[in-house]
Amino acid sequence: MRNGYTLYSPFKNTMWQTPPPVTHSIPNDKAHSYPYARWFIKDNSELFFEGYTPFVRAARDTKGREVVIKLISDGRASPELEILKFLNTEKAREDPRNHTIPVIEFLTLETLTFVVMPRWGDLCLAGFATVHEVLHFAKIFLEAFVFLHENRIAHLDFLEQNAAIDALYPSRPRRDIEGLRDPSSARYCVMDFDYSSRYSADMSLDDVRETKPVDRLGNSPEPYNPFAVDFYACASRLQRWTRHIENVVPELGSFFEKVMQVDLKRGTQASEALQSFMELYNKVPESVLSQKIDTFLWAKGAARRKPWLQDSA
Repeated sequence: MRNGYTLYSPFKNTMWQTPPPVTHSIPNDKAHSYPYARWFIKDNSELFFEGYTPFVRAARDTKGREVVIKLISDGRASPELEILKFLNTEKAREDPRNHTIPVIEFLTLETLTFVVMPRWGDLCLAGFATVHEVLHFAKIFLEAFVFLHENRIAHLDFLEQNAAIDALYPSRPRRDIEGLRDPSSARYCVMDFDYSSRYSADMSLDDVRETKPVDRLGNSPEPYNPFAVDFYACASRLQRWTRHIENVVPELGSFFEKVMQVDLKRGTQASEALQSFMELYNKVPESVLSQKIDTFLWAKGAARRKPWLQDSA
């Protein structure tokens, strides 16, 4: 233990799957307040941490709260460190659209800097129970990207594994979990700013250009607008996890048909999409918002049913 944290230790034959500390059982009082995760687990066996890099480790503090510790600087300039510092300033945190992972503290060991963050759960393993839960999910991430782009931050690596929900829950069996995604309590975040860049505040979003490689553009030598590429990543992920309720909210079809036509030279598309989405969202009646759903995701042009419902059929 150091600085009050007990690290999860990996199995001898793997660096990726790590069990919780055996000397620290989960606390009886699981009602941890924000920024710590809500608990939907019963015991340590449901808390295995799968990390795919040696620079990120799960840990537990002296109060039994789950955290993640990540190495973000080895003494050299670190855009991720500077971005996280900015996102966790008092002014940035006052903005309700700042849906980024909160920082508990930064730790310095000689030339190394680590960030300690609350451990939140997998974004999409559990299902959505209602239409409202799906639309709330989409709203949060659109707001997040509008906020980032207004502050001239391009994430540039937005995938499901780089976002989270403020809850720890069993990954197996996959199912709906009552209360997990309740819009009155569930929070979502964007995290992992390893590939991110921040640009000058006086630059127009439409004028910024970038040349560093990003997966979605392959090896294209042409300069691109990083905010446009960022929005395309956001829109494509949201289409996957939102459009499957198009049968009950038909307007989602035309919304995604439009926003997926991304202009790679324009950087203001996130704010435009949020405005259009909120116009759609605000017109959905309460009777539809509360409707239960049996779909899970959108893939290859069609809604897919929850796999656990198929297994039990």
